[in-house]
Amino acid sequence: MMKRPMLQASVAYCSGIVLACLIHHIFIILLIVPATIFLFLYGRKRKVVFSTSFLLCGTFISFGFVNYAYQYTLLSEPLIPYYENNVTITGYISDAYKVKNGRITFEFHIEKINHSEENTGRKILVNVYNVKNAADYSLGTGLILNGVLKNPPGSRNPGGFDYRNYLYTRRIAAIISLNENMVEKTRFVKKLPLKRFGLELREYIVNSLERNLSGEKAALIAAMLTGYRENLTETMENAFSASGLTHIMAVSGANLAFLIFPLLWIFSMVGLDRRTGSVMAIPFIFLYLLITGMEASVLRASVMAMLLLLGRALYRKVELVNSVAIAVLVLLAINPFMFFDVGFQLSVGATLGLGILYKRIEKIFPDKIPGIITETLSATMSAQAGVLPVLIMHFNKVSLISLLSNLLVVPVTGFATTFGAVCVVLHAVHPLLGKATGYVLEAVSHLILYVTDKCASVPWAEIYLPDWSYGAVFLYYVLIFLWGIYGINFFRKNKSAVIACAFVTGIVLLIQGIIPKPLKVIFTDVGQGDCIFIRTPEGRNFLIDGGGTYNEDETGYHGKRIILPMLMHEKVSHIDMALVTHAHSDHMGGILTLIEVFNVKSVGLPAYPDAETDFVRLINLCKDRNIPVYFFGEGDIIGFDNYTVFEVLNPPSSEIDIYGNLNNTSICGMLRFKDLSILFTGDIETEAERLLLKYGDHIDCDILKVAHHGGKESTTREFLDLAKPEVAVISAGSNNYGHPSDEVIERLSLKEARIYITKESGAVIVLSNGKNYRLKPWVKERKYTFWPD
Repeated sequence: MMKRPMLQASVAYCSGIVLACLIHHIFIILLIVPATIFLFLYGRKRKVVFSTSFLLCGTFISFGFVNYAYQYTLLSEPLIPYYENNVTITGYISDAYKVKNGRITFEFHIEKINHSEENTGRKILVNVYNVKNAADYSLGTGLILNGVLKNPPGSRNPGGFDYRNYLYTRRIAAIISLNENMVEKTRFVKKLPLKRFGLELREYIVNSLERNLSGEKAALIAAMLTGYRENLTETMENAFSASGLTHIMAVSGANLAFLIFPLLWIFSMVGLDRRTGSVMAIPFIFLYLLITGMEASVLRASVMAMLLLLGRALYRKVELVNSVAIAVLVLLAINPFMFFDVGFQLSVGATLGLGILYKRIEKIFPDKIPGIITETLSATMSAQAGVLPVLIMHFNKVSLISLLSNLLVVPVTGFATTFGAVCVVLHAVHPLLGKATGYVLEAVSHLILYVTDKCASVPWAEIYLPDWSYGAVFLYYVLIFLWGIYGINFFRKNKSAVIACAFVTGIVLLIQGIIPKPLKVIFTDVGQGDCIFIRTPEGRNFLIDGGGTYNEDETGYHGKRIILPMLMHEKVSHIDMALVTHAHSDHMGGILTLIEVFNVKSVGLPAYPDAETDFVRLINLCKDRNIPVYFFGEGDIIGFDNYTVFEVLNPPSSEIDIYGNLNNTSICGMLRFKDLSILFTGDIETEAERLLLKYGDHIDCDILKVAHHGGKESTTREFLDLAKPEVAVISAGSNNYGHPSDEVIERLSLKEARIYITKESGAVIVLSNGKNYRLKPWVKERKYTFWPD
């Protein structure tokens, strides 16, 4: 590490950014700075070898923290007063529009809000619906927008996608959605010559490829050459992901190298010396940045490429790991939000993997294996090792077939990328020349697509893996760094230290296993629907409902993008039972799509006369997958574990006329764990709620899952008189039903219940040891202050 001060500084700076996301109080710097100075001076006095590292790391941790906090405040603060309000915004379109799902989306630079003379200078993301002519929304077009400005949502659930972080990496501070009749076009047009030139050149490249290649192949080469992925089909994206080949479509260092190296060769062929050729290649990197839209991975690769070219021009050898560290520092100093960009993380991880592990892995292969196979497998394994935790933390998927697919495809990707550029250039000279090269490119791209499809079709091509803890990620990277830099001899020479670390790690894991686990209940934010995850102290896992919408079959959104990431975050390998309270899509839909991709061991449904008809799709799906289905009604007790039971209170055992309303068929029950009681009420309405009154004090609960998303037809005063909840959780999202109703909120307030609404709080998490419990909302607004409130 002492030989790589830039790597130390880069790691410390990234640590400061992470610290700024976890702690929102600037006073932390008052602790870091004196601690850094003390450790440095003490180390110098005691002649500690790494004393300088204390000063370096402390300085850059502080810099990372302060820079992130400052830029976060600077980006968001001017728009905070306008969030959730109707505004009139004047400005211009600052990037190319995208058409998707019947809407046009574009980035918009604000010049004025509500006719104020102050120029905010912020970007927002605009969604326009019912557009008649997309060409009206070209780059630089001046517009006046009238709508509600919204703060981008962050992560709503454990493991959920943080949309705010994603937009902040692009310096977008708000979003606004409106119909075209709320958009007024002005005569003003912003020139933006550089961006316009880059977009026009990219459009020319894409059009040239489409003229010389068939549909999917043109889309593939355009993605490899420019990073433009709008023409890729969802089937293609999924196939490349499953086969572990997504990286060939993500423009990064390899793609840049495939274009720069041939360019350097051409310069040498025309007689330019090494220094002149290297300097002349740098403007082409800036040109490529304009074409690709300055994505995070391309920026990282471009900074590194310029360092390498400058080193080549000065006849200096540039070390790969230090080059990555410098690139990371430069880019994150300018835009610290880029740290959370998945493309940036994958690009840095893969490059560091290559720089640290490639030579070690290459030595593992016998000399008898052909060089191209050894090099391809070594590069693939090194890059995969570098990004493995990133893939797991963001996607929870790992391709098991990637070694084979990369062995077959990677050797031709350089040719495909380079020849794609040649095809575009020759097409500009004469269309016939472009067509001739297109035939060769067609064959190469066909091979890539064929291998990708075949590898992706293998049943075990990719597997889902739960999230790693931050400690596990840290330990993983420390181990591969030490092995990559120093080799296995490092661990042999420091056998005592290795044994001590292993012993301490074992003790920590043992203590974690011995400490009693709490009951954990997560009221998941699935929008307008219900989904509750329960993990018992003995480690059994249950779901009550899964959210969903009418088109859940098409999107798979709730099952695959909300529930599955949450389960992966909670390190859940299976669901022991999924209880579906009733047959409405906002409760059942997510369970249907979850079963397709996750191990659900059994399903529980309400017992009433028409249940098998109402749940026919779910029952048939369970039969196809050999999942047992159980029916529960009043009086049944479901043993979640030896300490936790679920007492079913509804639907009633006797035939009472409430079945004309599906809401009233909901499974209702009391979850009991020692002294803790949580009452789940599904979507029952007044008729079914009255039936619960016969239980008297037996429905007295600590926490109430409010019925029917807080609708006024439930949660009556009589019911609350008996339930007496200390906490009320309402699962509701944006809707046209008035949920939760003001009447229900008032009734709960009169009972002095603490109210949590998932639309506002995101997921609500309950932890309990059976005597006491604590709640925490997942969503917390990030605002930096000097001292804690």
